[in-house]
Amino acid sequence: MKPIFKTWRTIKLGTGLKTPDDFRRALDQAGCEKGEWGHYLLGRPEFVASVAKKPTELELVLVSGADLGLEDEEPYEMDIYNRAEESGLKLVPAEVGPQLCLQSADQPADQLPNSGCSIGMESISDHVEGNDKIFYVGLVGGRPWLDAHSHAYEDEEGEDDRDSDDDGHISIFTVVVRTSKDTLFVFGK
Repeated sequence: MKPIFKTWRTIKLGTGLKTPDDFRRALDQAGCEKGEWGHYLLGRPEFVASVAKKPTELELVLVSGADLGLEDEEPYEMDIYNRAEESGLKLVPAEVGPQLCLQSADQPADQLPNSGCSIGMESISDHVEGNDKIFYVGLVGGRPWLDAHSHAYEDEEGEDDRDSDDDGHISIFTVVVRTSKDTLFVFGK
């Protein structure tokens, strides 16, 4: 039997913001902070493609690796993604990152976890460092903050401490990021 996760928040997507500048301007006007990588990802074509064309609501859940039953103290983020999917949760569009900031801006600070949360989304290539990144939403000075952090990359000759041949070469999706089992992620129901 799959676990049942309580809806943490319901947010609106497709609110009329369409371009990277629309989102940046709205975040600025709402008093939201933007980290360098959060600002950068807003301009990526993959982000623009994720923006809903019409208004819709999305139920979000907030879970950690521990909530998903992972026992490793530092699980790979992809293990969290896989366990979330096995539990019936879904990846959310990248638009959730900035919308979560915007829709938290006029709410009490406790509407976002103090430790912040990673957005369970398809990663976006940064084309600068060569790493894929996902949005991260947190609080800075009591105000919502949008940033991004490295997630995973695909590497034909990468090294990983699991799923590798005797020479350490792998040819599958390689997750390079470990996290605490208590790190919070946002997924869709």
